[in-house]
Amino acid sequence: MSRNKDIKIYNISNAFVRIEYNDKVLLCDPWLTNGIFDKAWMVYPPVYDVDKAINGVTHVFISHIHKDHCDFNLMRHFPKTTEFYIPDIFPNDKIKLQLNNLGFNNIHMLPINKDISIGGDMVFNVIPPMNMYGHETEEMVKANINGVPLDCGLLLTTEFHKICILADDSPYYFDHLTDLHEKLNKVDLLMLPYNGYAADFPLNFINFSKNQRSELSHQHSHERMVLQSKFIKKFKPKNLLLYSSDFALAGPAAKDFYTIHPQKWLDKSLATGLYESHTGIQSHYLHVGDEMLLNGSIQISRSNDLLPSLEDFADSIYSDIPNTRFLFKPIDNKKQLDDVISNASEHVFSKMEALDIKSKSSLLIEVTDIEKSYYIDFNEKKLLDKVKDSPLKLFIESNYLYALLNFHSHWNDAQISHNLLWCQEQKYDPTFDTIINFFHKKITSKPPTRI
Repeated sequence: MSRNKDIKIYNISNAFVRIEYNDKVLLCDPWLTNGIFDKAWMVYPPVYDVDKAINGVTHVFISHIHKDHCDFNLMRHFPKTTEFYIPDIFPNDKIKLQLNNLGFNNIHMLPINKDISIGGDMVFNVIPPMNMYGHETEEMVKANINGVPLDCGLLLTTEFHKICILADDSPYYFDHLTDLHEKLNKVDLLMLPYNGYAADFPLNFINFSKNQRSELSHQHSHERMVLQSKFIKKFKPKNLLLYSSDFALAGPAAKDFYTIHPQKWLDKSLATGLYESHTGIQSHYLHVGDEMLLNGSIQISRSNDLLPSLEDFADSIYSDIPNTRFLFKPIDNKKQLDDVISNASEHVFSKMEALDIKSKSSLLIEVTDIEKSYYIDFNEKKLLDKVKDSPLKLFIESNYLYALLNFHSHWNDAQISHNLLWCQEQKYDPTFDTIINFFHKKITSKPPTRI
């Protein structure tokens, strides 16, 4: 039986990609549920035909555990015969467990840097994290901080094709990929993220004016492209596909998202021109409904579906009420908050000791709906009764702070959600994003179930 050489590629939304090849329908990083990350993230452009996106699925690759790449609410609708492929790194065992709970049993934990045949001539090879600490890679190395990199990529090969699917695995640091250097060379298509707008810097740092944040946003995306270009220059892909950077924010940040971030980086049809000009590599984009045919050359068929502008879409999901105000139970009294923040401070200080993390940071937490402030000195490992000024401030409502300190939500999710407002008046401390994730009470029982 002769095999078809054609691969069809559809970018459904964000990093959600549908790949059709002979008898296989591979879905990478499926996400279509609105309101993830504490009611903040919305699928944009909207996907109206979910069935078309997922029909016929046979295989699924999940790069990491973040909700915009791993949508259990969507995946529960997949056939129970679906084969799942997940990088075998921490904490992806939680993905496997949840899929088991949904009734899926064909789950394969993939080793890093090893060719794994998934049937026919299709082979997977997991690319380990290359983003490490984002733009701060060099500073983090100097600080000697051990983070927990999550973002993996996928090298997909067939007898006729070689495709590098990076999802959020932005290629900043790749010298450690010696076993993959030859395989990554001259891929037919390199799919990579084109902006860093999942990060809440600079959008939520309100000590900067909106004009300053817009300029910082441009600098951030430009630096990202420059860093990625080192990878592109080394491995010389034949084509680029910009993806894995599409969403909209609901709630108070909705309008700021499209007004502060420059349009040339928000819109991948414009960003492709910037990447192509900078790298000299032909660059492409796909909107939902568009089809890319890869068969020795690249042909793109546009759906020409009418999509709402980000401005109109953002206006429709804007609210001046914080997304989290009615998501978590209100606190009963201030002492309830005092007790849990004391417990959480002890826990984070003990983790810093155990992991030998040294930080120069302090954090002033301003609880905006009650007259209460807390000052945590991570350098001296003290929670102070007397409130002092700090170059790093957090503004948050009491119920959300209580939820985070009780591990009912997670600090990493909260930062990604853009539900937190910050002031930062000094150079970024690369230890802070590590230690803040330990800033919760010691967990002695299973956190409450959230749906």
